[in-house]
Amino acid sequence: MEVLWHLFAQTAKDGRLYKDYKVVPWCSRCGTALSSHELAQGYADVKDLTITAKFELVDELGTYLLAWTTTPWTLPGNVALAVGKDIEYGVYEVGEQKVILAARVAAEKSSDLLASLGQTISSRPLQLVKGCDLVGKRYKPLYDFAKNLASENEKPKFEKAFQVYAADFVTTEDGTGIVHTAVMYGQEDFELGNKIGLPKVHLVNPEGKFIAGTSFLAGRSVVEEETSVEILKNLQERNLLFKKESYTHTYPFCWRCKTRLIYYARDSWYIRMSDLRDKMVTENKKIHWEPAHIRDGRMGEWLANAKDWAISRERYWGTPLPIWQSTDGKERVAIGSVDELKEHTKKSGNKYFIMRHGEAENNIENIVSSDQHAPYGLTNRGRAQIEAHISKLKQVGITRVIASPFKRTKETAQIIGSALNLPIVEDSRLGELDFGVLSGKSFTAFLDFEAKHMHTYADPVEEGESYLDAKRRFGSVIYELEKTYSNETFLLVSHGIAAEVLEAVVQGANTEDSKIIMDTIDVKIADLRKLDFVPLPHNEDYELDLHRPYIDDVVLVSDSGSELRRVSEVMDVWFDSGAMPFAQAAKERGNESLETFLKKVEYPADFICEAIDQTRGWFYTLLAVGTLAGRDAAYKNVISLGHLLDAEGQKMSKSKGNVVDPWS
Repeated sequence: MEVLWHLFAQTAKDGRLYKDYKVVPWCSRCGTALSSHELAQGYADVKDLTITAKFELVDELGTYLLAWTTTPWTLPGNVALAVGKDIEYGVYEVGEQKVILAARVAAEKSSDLLASLGQTISSRPLQLVKGCDLVGKRYKPLYDFAKNLASENEKPKFEKAFQVYAADFVTTEDGTGIVHTAVMYGQEDFELGNKIGLPKVHLVNPEGKFIAGTSFLAGRSVVEEETSVEILKNLQERNLLFKKESYTHTYPFCWRCKTRLIYYARDSWYIRMSDLRDKMVTENKKIHWEPAHIRDGRMGEWLANAKDWAISRERYWGTPLPIWQSTDGKERVAIGSVDELKEHTKKSGNKYFIMRHGEAENNIENIVSSDQHAPYGLTNRGRAQIEAHISKLKQVGITRVIASPFKRTKETAQIIGSALNLPIVEDSRLGELDFGVLSGKSFTAFLDFEAKHMHTYADPVEEGESYLDAKRRFGSVIYELEKTYSNETFLLVSHGIAAEVLEAVVQGANTEDSKIIMDTIDVKIADLRKLDFVPLPHNEDYELDLHRPYIDDVVLVSDSGSELRRVSEVMDVWFDSGAMPFAQAAKERGNESLETFLKKVEYPADFICEAIDQTRGWFYTLLAVGTLAGRDAAYKNVISLGHLLDAEGQKMSKSKGNVVDPWS
């Protein structure tokens, strides 16, 4: 994850990271946007209910603009109609009403347009006009929901709503040559709305349901056909439905859960990829592809039209985006390593010292004891060892002394407290390791038991504690002090176990590394050491954990002193996949800097192999992340496999349940 952060932070430093309010393919079930390469994996042919709605002109009552849509649920969010400025439109008689649509559509499809309603359209238009002549005409909104639910900032923008605008995306290939525009539910609609300054009002929540204030639609899911049927009925009752029909077309579904996607305006973080297209195309030409036609065909065409990468996901699990920003969004930092995280972490100003008690009677007798009432006090030599540290303790400015409640540690703390004129606070969590059945036995007996039975950090003494148990209670002390106090210098008076486990806490070490620290650290009698403690995101075992929720608690401080909090999103998991060549070797890094280490990673791969659907998945993201990292193509040779199909010609898939047992 740290490697992913490094690559991401470098991308941000290169000026490629930006946030924008964009219409994205949105899965209302998963609660997340899909990137372009995810979107490409989920298309299917569907038969939809489509509606041609009537929009009555304000100044020409009885005359209606006709607009067709394959997504009737977007009609309540309509704020404008779009025409082609050079397209020819006709005004036609339909009974006692007049309708306006593209002349070409009327000529070619008039019988189809009216078939389901049993109406007749005049064979000739009453009038022919160019689209530019329709621009500026105002019409009555189908619904007032958007205007009623608009924020105070958006309400003034309705001055520009519910009128006709010219747009380059309007054609006469489908529909009526007049396009219904719902700014929040279509990419072209959104771009037009931005250009004009149309109001942005959501009528649908991220769960894909109409919000309160939308009358008969409130609580209804937009992906259910019944919702479109209800809108159709409502329009028909108000004489605003011109035609309904079934329409077969290709539509995207979530590749994970198969839920129908909606196009939905969301805040999202993006990595700018558009200016890297040529670089990726060039690198792709160096790769040997099997089959060869994939290189310049499916893969080459995809790279040539690469979109900016929607990198953020609104999920709980995943690699958290390492972006912290101020409340007003004016200050922002992208963190690229744990060291950088420590550097910027908001600190209490506290300092921490840990001291093992002086030589005690049980040390002389070679006895381990976890009985805090046992009569093992300091020896004369032990007292002298502690007194020898007094000048150093005065020099560092100890302000608080907290001690284990054992006789040997209390006596140690009392000597220090008297010399520094400080009170002593006892905390049982700083006590000796619980030696269980071995308490009162020889230290040699404990070492023998440890060698035979305590092979991992979590293995306990019989009827006693494990080192992990001790780490948890000592970790709770130091994190509690960090949270409660500021600008204090603490001396923790404890036992040999304290320095051993607290060093693991400070490092955020996992159980394996904590055991190594335990086995290698040498804590002598009266040992005094400073803990270089910076609070880390950690789990219940005080292991460094960069996942949510732990990372969300970390507050950073900017260079100007402002508090920065992490944004809520996680990364697109495809960034993990694309970063594989670098991330897989992270365990080999040791103490090397990330920059030095990544230059030595074995790269590129000699050969990779996956199925053809990974052209826009793993094959692409490997190349994309490698390019972002300033490296060449991530692989030299690739075999793109085809798919095994079932008897119906469908891809075999576990999720579809159509996989043939290979043994049969």
